[in-house]
Amino acid sequence: MKNLFYIFLLSLLLISCSTTRTVNIVTNGKEEMVDISSSDTQFRDDFTHVPVEAKEAFLIKHKANESNYTMLFLTLGYKGEIVKIYSPTSTIYNGTTYTLKSNGIAGYMRVSNAQDILITDDYSKTTVLLESKYLKKYKFVYVMKDNTKNKPYTVTYSNNLRPL
Repeated sequence: MKNLFYIFLLSLLLISCSTTRTVNIVTNGKEEMVDISSSDTQFRDDFTHVPVEAKEAFLIKHKANESNYTMLFLTLGYKGEIVKIYSPTSTIYNGTTYTLKSNGIAGYMRVSNAQDILITDDYSKTTVLLESKYLKKYKFVYVMKDNTKNKPYTVTYSNNLRPL
């Protein structure tokens, strides 16, 4: 009888666990709830990177050298689906995205790190959350997609710029 109680308690715990969470956002004056999928998240600076001078020149060129901006890179796995990048209050990017085989980059942009950033695509129909607390600590965020996985997004936060 005691074992049956523990099995019931364990099954209740497993059933109540979820891999998604919900956030409220405001779009066009309307508040809506968005389900956020979990992602593989990495915090790394141990990969091949460009020299500090080149990194600073890149940041100056894209006007991201101030502490309130982060550079967001879409890397591997984008095959022509419509990608929407937005904050809870505004749309940052909405368009078709392809990864270039020559450099492995689908696109990059400067984003404000004052708010959370959401990325969704029309193929996997999943949304990943880039939290503001991490965006403020790291200057570069790399988002890779793999639709064959349970967690289609891999997010890498770094202070190093990978070679383009």
